[in-house]
Amino acid sequence: MFDAIFLILYLSYILLGIKVEQWTALSTLAVKSATPNIFAKYPEVFLIANTVLLLASFTVSFYTIYIPKFISLPLVPLTFLCVVTIGRKLAYKEFNEFTESSVSYQDFHNRLIENKRVIKKRFFKDGRPIK
Repeated sequence: MFDAIFLILYLSYILLGIKVEQWTALSTLAVKSATPNIFAKYPEVFLIANTVLLLASFTVSFYTIYIPKFISLPLVPLTFLCVVTIGRKLAYKEFNEFTESSVSYQDFHNRLIENKRVIKKRFFKDGRPIK
């Protein structure tokens, strides 16, 4: 019974923890538009839920029967480190994609302005079309 509860809490922590860590890192990097609206409004709720899942899975790991304690007890803290690392890597990857897309937009905008200047020089003189 406790083994099933441990696995459910443990897997829930992994899934939620990676996303929460990713969203937290993106918020820190000032890319809140890449996070869900509900997380942007109430990040504390997600952080508390993440912490509760972590502590609950650690507590239940003391009572597992089929999963040995020498596996389940160190598994939770090691998973915490892995969740933080994976979540931040995903956030930095998304941040790099976001900045690359904004840089390419800026390049496109600069080229468009330059093309407008060239067209004005070629076809207009003193604000009037050249005939």
